[in-house]
Amino acid sequence: MIALRSFVAFATGFNTTVSPGSMPAGWQPGDALIFSTFDDQAAKTQSTAGGGTGGPYPLLSQNTNAQACNHWGRFAVSGDLVPSFSMSGSANQTCILSAWTGVGTMGSAAGYDRATSSTQQILCQLGAPVTPSVPGCAIIAGGCRVKTSTGDGESANILTNFTKLAQSIPNGATVAAVLNYWIQTTAAAFGSSAQTTTIGDTAGDTSASYILLTPALPSNPMVPQPKKRRIFLPIFFPRS
Repeated sequence: MIALRSFVAFATGFNTTVSPGSMPAGWQPGDALIFSTFDDQAAKTQSTAGGGTGGPYPLLSQNTNAQACNHWGRFAVSGDLVPSFSMSGSANQTCILSAWTGVGTMGSAAGYDRATSSTQQILCQLGAPVTPSVPGCAIIAGGCRVKTSTGDGESANILTNFTKLAQSIPNGATVAAVLNYWIQTTAAAFGSSAQTTTIGDTAGDTSASYILLTPALPSNPMVPQPKKRRIFLPIFFPRS
C-alpha cells in the first residue's frame, strides 16, 4: 500500500538555484522521491541538478501546457543527496520534496497537465477527468499561479477528495503554489474539480500538473507449488 513517508517544506528563491535544503525525514533506499517545482514564468524552462548517487531526477509530468508546474522523481538509492532546480531566466521559484513508500511505478500520461488564466484558482481541473487503470494508486496534484500583493494572506481551499500536503503563498508579487495528494482504495476519476483560493487575484496565469503513483506488487507473493508425486518402489528380500 502506498503511503506518504515525509516531506520537506517549500523552499523559495528568485533567479537562483533553489533546493529543499534536506532530504525527507526517515527516507530509505527504494522510496519514491518526488521533487515538485514551480515558477511564475511559464515561458521559461526549468532544469534539475544534484541528487547524489542517483543523479538528477527525470521529469515525470507531461509539461505540455503547465510548464510552470513540474514533478520530477525516481526511486531513492543509498547515498542520495538533496536535488535542486534552476531557471533559464529570471523567475520566482519554489519547490518541495516528498518521499513515498509502497510505490511500484511513477509517471504521467496524456491529459495530466493543464494551464489557463484565472482570477481565483491555483489548481485547475483537467479538460476531462482521468481514472487510474488499477486500484490503490496515489495521485499527486501540484498547482501554482502568478500572484500580486492583492493575494496576500490567501490560502488554497482543499481540492475535492484530496489532502493538502503543503502550500507556499508568500506576500507580494511572486508565485503561489500548493501540493495535494489522494491515496485511493478503489480506482476513481480525478481532475473534475478546481482548487480555488480564499482571495481573488487577477494576476493571471495558473498551471497544474498531476502524476500517478501505482502500488508495488507483493515482494513475495504466495505462488502455488506443483504437487509432488510419490513413487513407491518394490522391496525384494533374498531367500534365506
